[in-house]
Amino acid sequence: MLKILKRWGSMLVLATITVLLVGKACSQEAYGPYNVIGYNYTDRNIFLPDLPNKHDGYIEFHFLPERKIEAK
Repeated sequence: MLKILKRWGSMLVLATITVLLVGKACSQEAYGPYNVIGYNYTDRNIFLPDLPNKHDGYIEFHFLPERKIEAK
């Protein structure tokens, strides 16, 4: 009887540890740049680059060299 109890006890401990580790790994997974922090709430860790410098009241972008966008 004691032998069976030891075997089931160790399997129960192993199963508990496995469930905890898998749960921890799943909770760290993120869906793209969004991390769910609660129901209907998201924490957006999205990279925002610095804006270009203003030149004479206009912003110049390297991908739009012919356009001048007025800086406000």
